[in-house]
Amino acid sequence: MNFSNPIQLIVSRKTLQQTRNFKFNYKSPIKELEKLAKVLQIEKLKSLSFKGRIFQSSRDNYIFQTSMQANLVQLCVISLSPMKVKINHDITQYFSTKVAESKTKDIIVNHEFIETEQIHEELNIGDLILEELNLKIPLYPKKKDINFEGVTITESGVKPLDRTINNPFQSLKTFTSNIK
Repeated sequence: MNFSNPIQLIVSRKTLQQTRNFKFNYKSPIKELEKLAKVLQIEKLKSLSFKGRIFQSSRDNYIFQTSMQANLVQLCVISLSPMKVKINHDITQYFSTKVAESKTKDIIVNHEFIETEQIHEELNIGDLILEELNLKIPLYPKKKDINFEGVTITESGVKPLDRTINNPFQSLKTFTSNIK
């Protein structure tokens, strides 16, 4: 799928190195929300806002911290009626300007390892937000108190099959009672 991210909040590497603490506060305009809804393949994105900062934790390392809020409309997977979904999510990611070199070919499992991404010439905050929002949108949204009762499809004039309980002990009991 080829698309362009409507959120264009880009910070250059040079700006990060000069400020050491880059703060941002962003609220998506209506046109951007419409484009994002198409990209995310949802019915409607009512609002999206995020605020946070990127700060230098050491000479070459940066921490991206933000709080994201989104309100959207999706279709319930059972009733296909629109439902509101509210997302509040805090994001923390780690970046480095240093090129990571892997000298070994062995895979070592370290549970305390923190994944660090490299900052090349710029950091697109919009891409980070879009990725997190896409991960937080429910794949199968379901309204409360709605249950799937099943579907019965038959040809016209044909009576649907009776619902039977698949219980092997009941079948055995019926079988043994017929033998006597």
